Amino acid sequence: MAKATPPLDLASEEGLAKLGANWSCDSNDAATVKLWRVSEKDDALHCEHTFHPSYTYPMFGDEETLFGYQNLHVDFNFAAHDLRLNVDVRYTKKFAPVGDIEAVDIPKALESFVPAGAFGLRKDFASALEVDQSAPTFTPPGRVIHNYSVSGQHYEVWCSNLLDPRAQEIMRNSQVLMPMFIEGATVINLDDADENVYRRWKIYLVYRLVPPKPDAPPSPTISKYSLVGYATSYRLWYLSAGRAPKPAFPPDYVFPAENLSSSITATLPSLPTPVNSASPTPISSPADDPFPDTMADVDHPVRERISQFLILPPFRGAAHGTHLYTAMTALFLSDPRCLEITVEDPNEAFDDLRDYLDYARLTNNAANPGLLADPALAQGFTALRIDPDKARDAIKAMPRDKQEGALPVHAMLDVPAWRALHRASKIHHREFDRVLEMRLLSQIPAAHRTPARLALRHNAPQPADRTYYFWRCLVRERLTLHNRDSLRGLEKEEREERLAEAVGNVQLDYERLLEGIRRRLEKAEAIRAVAGDEDGGRVESRGQKRKSARVVVDDEEDEDDGDGGVGIGSAQANGNTSGGKKARIEEE
Repeated sequence: MAKATPPLDLASEEGLAKLGANWSCDSNDAATVKLWRVSEKDDALHCEHTFHPSYTYPMFGDEETLFGYQNLHVDFNFAAHDLRLNVDVRYTKKFAPVGDIEAVDIPKALESFVPAGAFGLRKDFASALEVDQSAPTFTPPGRVIHNYSVSGQHYEVWCSNLLDPRAQEIMRNSQVLMPMFIEGATVINLDDADENVYRRWKIYLVYRLVPPKPDAPPSPTISKYSLVGYATSYRLWYLSAGRAPKPAFPPDYVFPAENLSSSITATLPSLPTPVNSASPTPISSPADDPFPDTMADVDHPVRERISQFLILPPFRGAAHGTHLYTAMTALFLSDPRCLEITVEDPNEAFDDLRDYLDYARLTNNAANPGLLADPALAQGFTALRIDPDKARDAIKAMPRDKQEGALPVHAMLDVPAWRALHRASKIHHREFDRVLEMRLLSQIPAAHRTPARLALRHNAPQPADRTYYFWRCLVRERLTLHNRDSLRGLEKEEREERLAEAVGNVQLDYERLLEGIRRRLEKAEAIRAVAGDEDGGRVESRGQKRKSARVVVDDEEDEDDGDGGVGIGSAQANGNTSGGKKARIEEE
């Protein structure tokens, strides 16, 4: 008779190692996201897309390991049209508890990420979809704000605030996708939300429109909508210098310069600015409102903050992120209540996308989707340039002991135009200054963008060398202001060394982005010439990783750079972000 296998010695490291090898698996491999829909080809339910998450540590721990199962599968099944969710957990064996050692409780690990009723058998989920006669009449919540075509397929972007119960349901079901594909992302908690919170939040849904089968009668269970990606945003009061919301727009309302806390223009003496350059038009009645979902049914100035942004993996690289960001920005630009567009915790991929599209809008080039074309704004923006002669003369007019490190911004740039263009663009001051710096750098010949050209500083004989010197001074000033707390404790020599290195890294990053913009422009022009398609290029950035001076500060108005996947992080439903961030200069 064969001898029974002796039990493992769980008191030894070898025994524990064998136990882990026999009963553990990678949670990223065990988890699978599946999009299901009834196909128009055969009227049968099919899994159209299957993909694994990039991250599961928010649910299952930093090791991304699930213990206690053999042949484990955790399927996140979504209906492609309404995002109905089923979580199906399957395995062949489950570990019997031994003392304190037991299998991971998967439903408990997921309870903060999926609705309570999401767990069940896949066959029950499939059966419900196969007989769902509401699918053909399904339309996404809200209204269409943008439509476009890619490679002969048609897409729509829908927008709804969360007062619509269907939008709430889609939001709850989709939240688990954010931490799966955006590193560091968190879910939006709607449990304690009230009507005012629902009014502040919007969800944006990108759908592919699936054409019906030719010469076939309509199917009773087929939906023409299939989800591609989604985003969310919420509104914040636009606070005045006294940290109180302004009650309404007066006819001569001017964007308050004192709110530009990290902008160079905030440190400059106030100069007369044309009132009509960016004054919002008050909404006289609800009938005049193009999108009547105000934050509290009053016409307060607000800031719109993009909270989440995700294109699902099967659809990346086809410009869907470009069109989604474009549609959202166009909506915010058309709303006279919205004074500023901000982004919460953007990662590198989203930062690149935003830099490309904001630069395209402000320069009105061929890579810019027509929805955001603003020739007047672009004309003013492209006209901004450093005047090396006026800047040099302004420094020479100063007392000799004041010339070292002087930055005569009013002499080198048209500051009133800078301020007016910033207001009109509705871009956050930090992003606007970055895009402006990128534009100013593009005006300097590449041969003159080297430290060797800085020896004579503002006295350099060639205008391009002086321009490069003043450009570096401008970037240095922004970084100094933005990092003032972390720089305050450094010795002068170390401070100057770190700032010089940071400016060099900013230049490298801008040159990488400008090269990417050049490639996107060439692609857009080629597509337009061949097929008339103004697609705009790939959403994701490829190639050299972003390397720049980055700052994280404890300021609700700042946009903190993140890292990781394609998209951005999120906030809780009340619009508050996690605090405790300390200022620092950070490079990667």
